[in-house]
Amino acid sequence: MKIRRILAAIIASATMITCTGNVELNADNSQPTPNTTYFDLVFENYKFPNEIRDGYLLEYIYEGYSLIGFNYRGNNYYYSRNNSNNSVETIYDESGNDIARYEYNGYETLVYQKDNNDAWVVTEESSFIGNINPIRLHGYRFNEETDKYEYAGDELVLDDTYSAQSCNSYSNEELLLTYEDFVASDVYAPKTRTNSLGQSVDAWANYLYNSAEFRRSISYSSGWYSSLSDIEILCRLIYAENTTYADDQRAIAWVLVYRRMNSAFPDTLRGVATASGQFASITSTEANTQHSRNPEKTEGWRTAIWYACAISSSDSYSDYLSLFGKPNLYLNQMYFTSSNYFYNNCRDYNGKLQYKMDGTYRDVSSAAILGYSSFITNKTTVNSRRSSSRNLFFNI
Repeated sequence: MKIRRILAAIIASATMITCTGNVELNADNSQPTPNTTYFDLVFENYKFPNEIRDGYLLEYIYEGYSLIGFNYRGNNYYYSRNNSNNSVETIYDESGNDIARYEYNGYETLVYQKDNNDAWVVTEESSFIGNINPIRLHGYRFNEETDKYEYAGDELVLDDTYSAQSCNSYSNEELLLTYEDFVASDVYAPKTRTNSLGQSVDAWANYLYNSAEFRRSISYSSGWYSSLSDIEILCRLIYAENTTYADDQRAIAWVLVYRRMNSAFPDTLRGVATASGQFASITSTEANTQHSRNPEKTEGWRTAIWYACAISSSDSYSDYLSLFGKPNLYLNQMYFTSSNYFYNNCRDYNGKLQYKMDGTYRDVSSAAILGYSSFITNKTTVNSRRSSSRNLFFNI
């Protein structure tokens, strides 16, 4: 029997996911028992590490807690995922062109590329970007050597029935606390943690994301949010204002920060979030608070939690910049609304774009729908860029 040190039981800590253990393998290096997964990666901060693919470095691109794509040979590629199961369905380039597609048939994955006639065809070409990318089914990393999927966290997909094994040998006892104990403990206030700020945010967000109690459904009343903690309100607000796009969520987090820093608004994040008439997802009607009162465990919920934890973990502007920066075209805009709502309430007037607020049309500046390369200066551009799932950010 051959002895090899492998990753056998996951140990979760605030700084990394790692696995240790000595396991006896068969003489041919095969696995001695079924339902045991071996792999050779150490996942720092619950994120996949960069790796070498086909002789070149592949660097994963994260926005906060969300894996959105990768850089390979100097080019950025982005994932389009299935909202219900998080599987990568399409890879597109910086211009928004679809480069690769995936089709999942049970455990088997078919990789498609376009042929010379612009038709999608199955390919096994190893250098094709769709085969270079290992992030596929349910957002797991496919390991060609083991023919298994791996997850940057505490759960691994083991076989073709998608059975999962949750490893529960933890080095950090805070991860074993009940939700009530966690809220009552010092861990709940990450400013008291001794490890780096980014690691604290990651650990805090990971715990909250995996808590069913934290995302519990809440019945509507005019003050339905009153008994919630500050972090619960912020998570639900960021999620409900945009359940899909991480860039919009990142900008929403900045809006909260800039308002807290402005004397015209309350001086706490909670006060900003719950100010009357400011955020419909918190203080408005039963219909408008539907998403905030009933969050779903999706990638959008995960990223919303991360941004809420990030802005709650420091009062420092420089910390915010180092933690998550600003998306392109976001400067310091203090207002946003859905792009469709903005379109229905804006006009062109004397060469300026105006928005109707509190019954009065006002000149706006720095109007932007994120993902584009230029600001919006007229209603025609609003119309060409608006979408039911995107926000428009602006200043008055």
